[in-house]
Amino acid sequence: MLTDARRAPLRRALQDAVAAGVTPGAVLGWAVGDEPPEYVAVGSTAWPGQGLPITPVTPATIYDLASLTKPLLTTAAAMLLVARGRITLTTSLADVLVGWRGEGRELVRLDHLLGHEAGLVGWVPFYRQLLPTPPVGPAPWPVGEGGVDDPPAARWARLSAALLQVRPEQPPGTAGVYSDPGFLLLGWALAQVAGEPLADLVGRELWEPWAATGLTFVSLGPGGPPERWAVTPVALGTRGVVAPTERCPWRQRLLHGEVHDENASYLGGIAPHAGLFGTAADLLGFGRGLLRARADRSPETLPGTVVRSFWEGGSRPAGSTWALGWDRPTPGSSAGGRRISPGAVGHLGFTGVSLWIDPARDAVVTLLTNRVHPTRAGAGIKELRSAVHDLLWDLLDGRAPAAG
Repeated sequence: MLTDARRAPLRRALQDAVAAGVTPGAVLGWAVGDEPPEYVAVGSTAWPGQGLPITPVTPATIYDLASLTKPLLTTAAAMLLVARGRITLTTSLADVLVGWRGEGRELVRLDHLLGHEAGLVGWVPFYRQLLPTPPVGPAPWPVGEGGVDDPPAARWARLSAALLQVRPEQPPGTAGVYSDPGFLLLGWALAQVAGEPLADLVGRELWEPWAATGLTFVSLGPGGPPERWAVTPVALGTRGVVAPTERCPWRQRLLHGEVHDENASYLGGIAPHAGLFGTAADLLGFGRGLLRARADRSPETLPGTVVRSFWEGGSRPAGSTWALGWDRPTPGSSAGGRRISPGAVGHLGFTGVSLWIDPARDAVVTLLTNRVHPTRAGAGIKELRSAVHDLLWDLLDGRAPAAG
């Protein structure tokens, strides 16, 4: 445990980032071994002048976790299905998804999708293609054709048809390209295999035993979430404890308790690549659960062999740092700091969030910000991530002095 004096440099680094306009507030949380989690929270959930209460950030502040949905939900579901023998990492996507055929599609395997080496494009604005009229105004749910609200299931049907038209731009396994369409396809396939919503599966088998039950989607659509994806979302509580994100150019409103990712918004707020909300405690609980499983201390959840195969696997094409569903540190320039262990894994989220797991230190670290509030055009998050993680690693290793 770090004393208040030894935490002071961390607090000052985060306060300096707030003063520089990087983010209105932040929560840094970490846990080592079996010690209780620790937190430093600074700033406010929103900047002044945005029409929102200026609420102090606390460790209980809820953040839009953006692409952390990929490891927290979809990669976790893949781990469970591999552990139960329902799939293998080399299962062909074409063996699961009817219609995924031709133009090299049969060569794409599940491990290619997990490792972002399936040869697929990085991003597609499906929301613009499938909803030509921007969803402006105060309504949280975009209206459909003819001004009639479309249920989420209908939206997913249109998106899934569009996904089947995506084709590899290069042979799978030859290059690493971080791909949202790849995880949309992966989540679709895993849900087909599981026969139940992914969040039902992962929530029951992992989030609940790992004290990550605050992880939730926020459904935007009429009639609840698509049955394919998620449990009925838990109410986020008072909006004052939710960190807002962007004043969205497409939706033309400030997003508060509503998913930031536009493709996830098109799907009603629930998707395999983005959409989860949660707190620092949820992320630390999840990360600690994975560390226990990796060390064969949690066989009732996941075998250590499965966790290790995901974290140490992947063909690692030239220039790629990806394992299976998780990133590895980029030597000398990692968002997890230059002093993170080489065997660590982590993931970032566009809204300004991150999770890093360092087995060598038996440590989990999460940094939650809403750096996209009220615009994604801000700068400084890359430098903040690296600097605050290095400071924390030095403190945990006993190298950094307490503040004078």
